[in-house]
Amino acid sequence: MTEVSFIRQNHTRWKSLEQVLTRPAAADPDFLAENYMLLSDDLAYAQTFFPKSKTTIYLNSLAVKLYALIYRNKKEPGSRLLNFWTTELPLLMVSFRTEGILAFILMLISVAIGLFSGLFDSDFPTQILGESYIRMTLDNINNGTPLAVYDSNPVLPMFLSIAFNNLFVSVLVFVSGVIAGIGTVYYLISNGIMIGAFLSVFLNQKVNFEGMAGIWIHGTLEISCIILAGAAGLQIGRSLLFPGTFPRGYSFRTGVKNGLKLTIGVFPLIILAAALESALTRFSGAGLWLSVSVMVLTGCFVLGYFVLYPWFINTRRSHDSAGN
Repeated sequence: MTEVSFIRQNHTRWKSLEQVLTRPAAADPDFLAENYMLLSDDLAYAQTFFPKSKTTIYLNSLAVKLYALIYRNKKEPGSRLLNFWTTELPLLMVSFRTEGILAFILMLISVAIGLFSGLFDSDFPTQILGESYIRMTLDNINNGTPLAVYDSNPVLPMFLSIAFNNLFVSVLVFVSGVIAGIGTVYYLISNGIMIGAFLSVFLNQKVNFEGMAGIWIHGTLEISCIILAGAAGLQIGRSLLFPGTFPRGYSFRTGVKNGLKLTIGVFPLIILAAALESALTRFSGAGLWLSVSVMVLTGCFVLGYFVLYPWFINTRRSHDSAGN
């Protein structure tokens, strides 16, 4: 192979590595390790057949920088789990910020569609949620206990049922992203419309905020988990449709792997939401303070951990990299 053919064959991959090195804080360790091996092979080939070429000098410099980045990012096995929660997952949120914003907007718009459709058409919630569920909800409202459904079953069976259902929904929202992101968009919209339709029932029946506030004891976390799973699913779609300088297959595998990490990262929130819904929502009648307190605390946690903390840690790493 001539030097020109060698450069033409690998030029795109080398340029992609250069781009990664300009943003080391967002670099994926697995991507770095895999491409370091490929780059080492390229360097060995160049040293054998073009020992005094500028190409060899360039590859050697690139390999040194890549090795330094890998060594700096290396973590001890014992801290792997801690590193996932304190660094890896927050940095994933930085790279997923576009998908996260899009998932949030889709959810917000679809909730509004469901809400206003239900307010202007009283039959709409029945079409979306089913006649038996709406009849049960109306009976509870008329009996003065709008959230009675939450204390109709023992805590443990209810917890297991809710947790399994919500885990299934989140995984479904994520996995459906393999259909070029279309499946994720569909499930985000359909879930949002159901939430909006459900809220419209309470508003149509003139249930005040205190009467329905118990929903948000668990609702804040549940909706946040759907949005985050949606961001993971949209990431799959983007990696498939817009691979950038990477081979489409590699881009897709990376998108799936990173999306799966985010989806797994929200599992504890899903479990916590199920625990709150099964054990605490039934006591929402004890006072508005309980519902508002839990809603504010869970909302602040989601905002802090998935939005503010990722921004902070990414900014700090970028400053550290610039200082080096």
